[in-house]
Amino acid sequence: MAKYNVELLPAADADLDDIFDYIFLDNPDAASEVLDRIITSLFIRL
Repeated sequence: MAKYNVELLPAADADLDDIFDYIFLDNPDAASEVLDRIITSLFIRL
């Protein structure tokens, strides 16, 4: 299986920050978990 390098563009990184900040307002623990799950899914599928 081929390996690929994944690089988040600044806009994508900013979107992840916005997602985290939005969820954090209601549930800080959930914000961390959601961010971890998104990042994990980005890099595991390679």
